[in-house]
Amino acid sequence: MTKLTYTLILLFSIALLFSCKEEELTPNEDAAKSQQAGIDILNLGGNVDPNGGGGGGTGGGTAVAEYFSAEVDGVIKPDPNPSYQEGFGMKQINGSSNNAMDIFLISINGALEVRTIDNPNAGYFANTTISYQAFNGQLVLDSVTTDLIQGTFYFDAVDDISNDTVSITNGKFRVKR
Repeated sequence: MTKLTYTLILLFSIALLFSCKEEELTPNEDAAKSQQAGIDILNLGGNVDPNGGGGGGTGGGTAVAEYFSAEVDGVIKPDPNPSYQEGFGMKQINGSSNNAMDIFLISINGALEVRTIDNPNAGYFANTTISYQAFNGQLVLDSVTTDLIQGTFYFDAVDDISNDTVSITNGKFRVKR
Protein backbone atom coordinates (compact mmCIF):
# COMPACT_ATOMS: atom_id res chain seq x y z
CA MET A 1 0.00 0.00 0.00
CA THR A 2 1.02 3.51 -0.60
CA LYS A 3 1.53 6.27 1.87
CA LEU A 4 -1.64 7.94 0.60
CA THR A 5 -3.69 4.81 1.34
CA TYR A 6 -2.37 4.62 4.90
CA THR A 7 -3.08 8.32 5.40
CA LEU A 8 -6.65 7.95 4.10
CA ILE A 9 -7.26 4.91 6.34
CA LEU A 10 -5.90 6.81 9.34
CA LEU A 11 -8.04 9.89 8.60
CA PHE A 12 -11.13 7.74 8.04
CA SER A 13 -10.52 5.91 11.36
CA ILE A 14 -10.09 9.20 13.25
CA ALA A 15 -13.26 10.61 11.67
CA LEU A 16 -15.17 7.46 12.55
CA LEU A 17 -13.90 7.56 16.13
CA PHE A 18 -15.02 11.17 16.65
CA SER A 19 -18.38 10.59 14.97
CA CYS A 20 -19.40 7.94 17.53
CA LYS A 21 -21.76 9.44 20.06
CA GLU A 22 -21.79 8.01 23.56
CA GLU A 23 -25.23 7.57 25.11
CA GLU A 24 -25.87 9.16 28.46
CA LEU A 25 -25.83 6.76 31.39
CA THR A 26 -28.89 6.54 33.61
CA PRO A 27 -28.93 4.95 37.08
CA ASN A 28 -30.50 1.51 37.42
CA GLU A 29 -32.91 1.87 40.34
CA ASP A 30 -33.20 -1.92 40.82
CA ALA A 31 -29.41 -2.24 41.14
CA ALA A 32 -29.37 0.49 43.78
CA LYS A 33 -31.83 -1.55 45.88
CA SER A 34 -29.39 -4.45 46.09
CA GLN A 35 -26.83 -2.27 47.87
CA GLN A 36 -29.08 -1.43 50.79
CA ALA A 37 -28.67 -3.22 54.11
CA GLY A 38 -31.00 -6.13 54.69
CA ILE A 39 -32.16 -6.39 51.07
CA ASP A 40 -33.87 -9.60 49.97
CA ILE A 41 -32.51 -10.27 46.50
CA LEU A 42 -35.39 -12.57 45.63
CA ASN A 43 -37.90 -9.74 46.02
CA LEU A 44 -36.50 -6.96 43.84
CA GLY A 45 -39.32 -7.39 41.36
CA GLY A 46 -37.07 -8.50 38.52
CA ASN A 47 -35.95 -11.76 37.05
CA VAL A 48 -33.51 -12.93 39.70
CA ASP A 49 -32.31 -16.52 39.66
CA PRO A 50 -33.34 -17.97 43.05
CA ASN A 51 -30.59 -20.57 42.75
CA GLY A 52 -27.79 -18.02 42.62
CA GLY A 53 -26.87 -18.74 38.97
CA GLY A 54 -24.72 -16.59 36.75
CA GLY A 55 -21.36 -18.27 37.01
CA GLY A 56 -20.99 -19.52 33.46
CA GLY A 57 -19.29 -22.79 32.69
CA THR A 58 -16.24 -22.19 34.83
CA GLY A 59 -17.91 -21.84 38.22
CA GLY A 60 -18.24 -18.65 40.17
CA GLY A 61 -21.87 -17.68 40.42
CA THR A 62 -23.62 -15.83 43.17
CA ALA A 63 -24.10 -17.44 46.56
CA VAL A 64 -27.63 -17.19 47.87
CA ALA A 65 -27.62 -16.52 51.60
CA GLU A 66 -29.77 -18.59 53.91
CA TYR A 67 -31.55 -16.88 56.77
CA PHE A 68 -34.19 -17.39 59.42
CA SER A 69 -35.66 -14.64 61.56
CA ALA A 70 -38.74 -14.12 63.68
CA GLU A 71 -39.88 -11.84 66.49
CA VAL A 72 -40.96 -13.36 69.80
CA ASP A 73 -43.17 -10.85 71.58
CA GLY A 74 -41.43 -8.10 69.59
CA VAL A 75 -37.83 -9.29 70.15
CA ILE A 76 -35.99 -10.29 66.97
CA LYS A 77 -34.49 -13.80 67.01
CA PRO A 78 -32.27 -14.20 63.89
CA ASP A 79 -30.45 -17.31 62.66
CA PRO A 80 -28.01 -16.92 59.75
CA ASN A 81 -27.62 -20.72 59.47
CA PRO A 82 -31.03 -22.39 59.43
CA SER A 83 -31.50 -26.00 58.39
CA TYR A 84 -33.93 -28.14 56.45
CA GLN A 85 -34.53 -31.84 56.84
CA GLU A 86 -36.90 -34.29 55.27
CA GLY A 87 -37.98 -37.79 56.21
CA PHE A 88 -40.98 -40.06 56.68
CA GLY A 89 -43.15 -37.80 54.53
CA MET A 90 -42.51 -34.72 56.67
CA LYS A 91 -40.38 -31.68 55.91
CA GLN A 92 -38.96 -29.53 58.70
CA ILE A 93 -37.36 -26.08 58.77
CA ASN A 94 -35.29 -25.29 61.87
CA GLY A 95 -34.06 -21.93 63.06
CA SER A 96 -32.15 -21.16 66.24
CA SER A 97 -30.66 -17.89 67.44
CA ASN A 98 -28.74 -19.63 70.24
CA ASN A 99 -27.63 -23.26 70.59
CA ALA A 100 -30.05 -24.42 73.29
CA MET A 101 -32.41 -21.45 73.30
CA ASP A 102 -34.79 -19.77 70.87
CA ILE A 103 -35.29 -22.78 68.61
CA PHE A 104 -38.06 -22.68 65.99
CA LEU A 105 -39.41 -25.81 64.32
CA ILE A 106 -41.78 -25.59 61.37
CA SER A 107 -43.12 -28.87 60.01
CA ILE A 108 -44.71 -29.16 56.59
CA ASN A 109 -46.94 -32.11 55.74
CA GLY A 110 -47.90 -32.90 52.18
CA ALA A 111 -46.54 -31.40 48.99
CA LEU A 112 -43.66 -28.97 49.19
CA GLU A 113 -44.96 -26.31 46.81
CA VAL A 114 -45.83 -22.62 46.74
CA ARG A 115 -48.88 -22.38 48.98
CA THR A 116 -50.38 -20.91 52.15
CA ILE A 117 -50.87 -23.10 55.21
CA ASP A 118 -53.28 -21.91 57.91
CA ASN A 119 -52.62 -23.02 61.49
CA PRO A 120 -49.12 -24.36 60.76
CA ASN A 121 -47.54 -27.18 62.71
CA ALA A 122 -44.90 -25.02 64.41
CA GLY A 123 -43.18 -24.79 67.74
CA TYR A 124 -40.89 -22.47 69.64
CA PHE A 125 -38.48 -23.63 72.35
CA ALA A 126 -37.50 -20.70 74.58
CA ASN A 127 -34.95 -22.89 76.37
CA THR A 128 -34.46 -26.54 77.30
CA THR A 129 -37.46 -26.60 79.65
CA ILE A 130 -40.01 -24.18 78.14
CA SER A 131 -41.65 -25.00 74.82
CA TYR A 132 -44.58 -23.48 72.98
CA GLN A 133 -46.87 -25.05 70.36
CA ALA A 134 -48.60 -22.95 67.70
CA PHE A 135 -52.38 -22.74 68.02
CA ASN A 136 -53.11 -20.39 65.12
CA GLY A 137 -51.26 -18.39 62.46
CA GLN A 138 -50.09 -18.84 58.93
CA LEU A 139 -47.14 -20.17 56.93
CA VAL A 140 -46.64 -18.94 53.36
CA LEU A 141 -44.24 -20.84 51.11
CA ASP A 142 -43.32 -18.07 48.66
CA SER A 143 -40.71 -19.91 46.60
CA VAL A 144 -39.93 -23.61 46.33
CA THR A 145 -37.20 -24.80 43.98
CA THR A 146 -35.09 -27.93 43.83
CA ASP A 147 -32.45 -26.06 45.85
CA LEU A 148 -34.25 -23.52 48.08
CA ILE A 149 -37.37 -22.93 50.13
CA GLN A 150 -38.37 -19.38 51.03
CA GLY A 151 -41.33 -18.18 53.02
CA THR A 152 -42.90 -16.15 55.79
CA PHE A 153 -44.85 -17.07 58.91
CA TYR A 154 -46.53 -15.88 62.08
CA PHE A 155 -48.33 -17.67 64.89
CA ASP A 156 -49.38 -17.50 68.52
CA ALA A 157 -48.12 -20.33 70.68
CA VAL A 158 -48.88 -21.69 74.12
CA ASP A 159 -46.82 -23.50 76.75
CA ASP A 160 -49.12 -26.38 77.74
CA ILE A 161 -47.67 -26.55 81.26
CA SER A 162 -47.91 -22.89 82.33
CA ASN A 163 -50.53 -21.73 79.77
CA ASP A 164 -48.17 -18.82 78.99
CA THR A 165 -48.49 -17.56 75.39
CA VAL A 166 -46.09 -15.87 73.01
CA SER A 167 -46.69 -14.08 69.74
CA ILE A 168 -44.35 -15.03 66.89
CA THR A 169 -44.45 -12.37 64.15
CA ASN A 170 -42.51 -11.20 61.10
CA GLY A 171 -41.09 -14.68 60.55
CA LYS A 172 -39.13 -15.20 57.36
CA PHE A 173 -36.71 -17.82 56.08
CA ARG A 174 -34.71 -19.03 53.13
CA VAL A 175 -33.16 -22.48 53.49
CA LYS A 176 -31.30 -24.82 51.19
CA ARG A 177 -32.97 -28.16 50.54
